[in-house]
This record gives sequence, C-alpha cells and structure tokens, in this order.
Amino acid sequence: MVMNNRPKPPLQANGSMDYDDLATTIKYLLDASWGPEWGNFSPDGPNVTDPTNVDYPVIVHYMSEMMPGKIGTSTRELKPRHRYFATNDEAGGGQPQAVRIYGQVFDAEVVFEIWEETNASAARLAKQFRQTLAAFTGYLKEKGLKEIQFLRMETDLSNSRIKDNYKIRRLVYFVRFEELTEVPTELFQIIEVVENRLQKDAEGQLQKQIGE
Repeated sequence: MVMNNRPKPPLQANGSMDYDDLATTIKYLLDASWGPEWGNFSPDGPNVTDPTNVDYPVIVHYMSEMMPGKIGTSTRELKPRHRYFATNDEAGGGQPQAVRIYGQVFDAEVVFEIWEETNASAARLAKQFRQTLAAFTGYLKEKGLKEIQFLRMETDLSNSRIKDNYKIRRLVYFVRFEELTEVPTELFQIIEVVENRLQKDAEGQLQKQIGE
C-alpha cells in the first residue's frame, strides 16, 4: 500500500515502532553485529526437558508488563487517538482508497533472557547484549521507538532443573512504543448508514407509542 499526504509524526524520524517491530529490528541488529551464526533470538525458550539438545546461546524476549503510555509529564494515552489521514495511490484489489491512522503509546517492561551453558558465558553475553542495545539506541529511536532504558538484571534460580543445566541472566528494560491502526474511511460511512437507520427506527417507535 502506497500512502501519501502523510505528515511526519513528531519525535519520530522514520515512522512508528511497536513491539513486534522492535523484536525484528533487534534480531537483525544482532545478526549483523555478531554474525548470523551467533545463536537464537526468539520469543520461545528452549526445550528444558532435553538439556543435552540445546544450541547455545539463546536470547528469549517477551513483555512482562504493559500499560497505556505517558504523553507529556503525567497524562496517559488511555485509548487510540487519531494521528493522520492517508490516501492510497494504488487502490484496488481489496485495498482501501483512504484510511485514518489511529495510534496509542504504551509503556512496557521488556525482558531479554540470556540462556547459556555456564555462568561465565551467560555473564559475558548479557554484557555484550546490553552494550549492543546501548550502541543502537539512537538508531531504534530514529526508526520510531519512543524510549528504551535498562532497568535491572536478574538471575533465575527458581527452577532447580534449569539451575543445574542452564545459566540465565534476565535483563529487564523499560520500553515506550507506539501501535498504529489503519481504519478504512469506508467503515465510517457504514457506521453513518447504520446510525441513520437506528435513528429512523427509534423515531418510528416513538411515533407508534404516541399514536397508541
């Protein structure tokens, strides 16, 4: 879909970045920085039932918490708001001719779990990962991420079997991102038609009650 009439959103150089965009971009950054054979970056952890058949290292990512994000100093964006209107130069084939773009900012805690065979290798990779994210923070913001800040590191000792076979460093980040939703203008026309019919039905019922 090719859109025009799109103003450059404030505080965003190249658009908007949501969580899925963030995860994909980080994976590409790791592959480009460390080489494509460095390991696995995935939302799913390894199979802990077979500790002998795991390709290390593994970095597991997920959101542990998410809430409406702050806009300004104290106000939270509790629902999507209209961002801009866009038209499609290549409408056809099921593509809408025009859309309204709605966006909502979210504040989240994003976890990156570093899985390695030894404590020493887990610590090294955790440090390397933190330094890599720090180096590319500016680039992530240019791509549309609102904010990313390292909060803390945790060591997972809650599962004895995992403790015996894996060494984990859990890196927790504060991340502020934006989700955009495209709403075709045809939907608003449909809503208007439905509203008119509902209004006529209500007026008809009222007239009927008066006549009785």
